[in-house]
Amino acid sequence: MAKRKSSDGEGLNLDSLMDALTNVVAVLILVLLLVNADATNTIIKYFTDLEPATPEEVQQSQAKVDKLIEQKEQVQQIFQQEPPKPEEIETAKQRIRVLEMELKIQQKDIKTMSDLQKELVVAESNRDKEKEIVVAMQEEIAKIKSQLDTTEIEEPKDNVLQDIQIPEMKGIPENATVYTIDIAGKKIASFNVKPIIEEIEKAWKDNKKDLFLEKIKPDKKYIDVYDQLKSKAFLDSFLPKVKNNPFGLNLTTNMPTWVDWVGITISPNPNGGMVVEDLEKTQNILLDALRKISADRNAVLFFQVAEDSNSFLTYSKTREYVEKMYPRMLIGWGFQPKNNNGVKYNFVNITLDNEIFRVKPTGKAPVREAPKPDPNAKPTPPPTKRKLG
Repeated sequence: MAKRKSSDGEGLNLDSLMDALTNVVAVLILVLLLVNADATNTIIKYFTDLEPATPEEVQQSQAKVDKLIEQKEQVQQIFQQEPPKPEEIETAKQRIRVLEMELKIQQKDIKTMSDLQKELVVAESNRDKEKEIVVAMQEEIAKIKSQLDTTEIEEPKDNVLQDIQIPEMKGIPENATVYTIDIAGKKIASFNVKPIIEEIEKAWKDNKKDLFLEKIKPDKKYIDVYDQLKSKAFLDSFLPKVKNNPFGLNLTTNMPTWVDWVGITISPNPNGGMVVEDLEKTQNILLDALRKISADRNAVLFFQVAEDSNSFLTYSKTREYVEKMYPRMLIGWGFQPKNNNGVKYNFVNITLDNEIFRVKPTGKAPVREAPKPDPNAKPTPPPTKRKLG
């Protein structure tokens, strides 16, 4: 039978398309065979390289399987049980809350192991320090006993009591420059407040023009009068800046509103001064102060000691230190002076020259009742001169 011709006179040729599709299918089949062969080789190699399990590993795996089976049975039994009632759930929640509160209370009372170890370290340190102190005291006692045992006691000749000669006390020379050092308790409270006074007076003179108020002529000459409130404000701001205050003394203005003078109070500072243990240091504030006055040939160092045992021991050690460092310096001592009521003077009042630095009072003096005379009061003794010794 003859082929039918197309209407346009030529047939459609699909041979080249069929060849291309056949080639692609062939390549895909080849790739699939290669991949399958490679995967098979990989699996065979994995199982070939895999080491056989040891009896112990097989036993452990079997134990794990048995445990999983047991857990599975327990879970199945739990699911087979009836669910708890709402009342039981609420009771269990309340019980949990109570247990949590009890646990918090117990945790506050129970210290951790680290805290206990820290307390143990501190206790052992305190024990070692106390042990060192006791050992040092025992050594000192043994030393004193050995000295007592070997000390020969000299008997007085012919059993006659010997006279004790009191050393002659010398008065302070008239041309002497006395430098006072105050001893209070275990501290050297102050020494030589003169530089402080000079610095305050200089600052006053340098700033007095800003404090001027008026001129008055009470007698034959004019006197400058300064504003009291401005003067007090100036001193209150300047006193904390005083440089010549190595012992850290308290400096405060003492300016009553009903008088016409300017005063500054210099008093010991509980947090200032110098402890006696600092004398063992090669550099200390007392040594620096002594160096400044050592060039003064007329210098006399006078100790004012508070009347208590600690102050006297501090004075003894300080004087021994000064005599060692400056053996030629004249030294005297006495107890801190008292007023008529027996109160100790633990401060110094300095008054700027009121003929030059007079201020105008801003208030009235308070009304005070006259003190009633004490029939048992003793007459005030005259002041005694300070002496060396």
